[in-house]
Amino acid sequence: MRPIAEDMTGGIAQMLADQAAAPGTATVSIYQFDDHFERVSGPDPAADVPAYTLRPRGTTALLDAFGRSITETVELVEALAEDHRPEKVIFAVVTDGAENASREWTRAAVMQAIAERQAAGWEFAFLSADLAALGEARDLGVAARSSATFGRTRAQTRGAFAGLSRSIARSRSGAPLDLDGS
Repeated sequence: MRPIAEDMTGGIAQMLADQAAAPGTATVSIYQFDDHFERVSGPDPAADVPAYTLRPRGTTALLDAFGRSITETVELVEALAEDHRPEKVIFAVVTDGAENASREWTRAAVMQAIAERQAAGWEFAFLSADLAALGEARDLGVAARSSATFGRTRAQTRGAFAGLSRSIARSRSGAPLDLDGS
């Protein structure tokens, strides 16, 4: 992630600006993961998310990141009064690598968590700079149309975020999440 950290940071900032400008309300939480896991912001309105700088640190605990962030998001949503809960939850994961460090969550447990959330109407998007990680996302139940790879260049990284942002904006308007249609 180090070689593209600046481009990832810029892509995230642009995506947040795009979502803040799109019709409707977008509330965002940002989680960073590697061999550590942390919520770095949120939930905040997209326009109010504090500036974020990606800081690559270690390995890729992809299963732990999926499981922990799904669990935390469920808790955040369920803590809201029913009339304040979001109409739609879009869950996007961006990584530069495949699973290599999870200790808490198994593949089966993550698959079950994703399936349960999809049954509740959540949509999942997955961007990866590693083709092997893309296969993992699909194996976990993330739809092929909602998964994409990107190259490790400035243009490819920024382009991937632009496509993700367009897809999220379309989904917020009622269309299915579809990175292929970006």
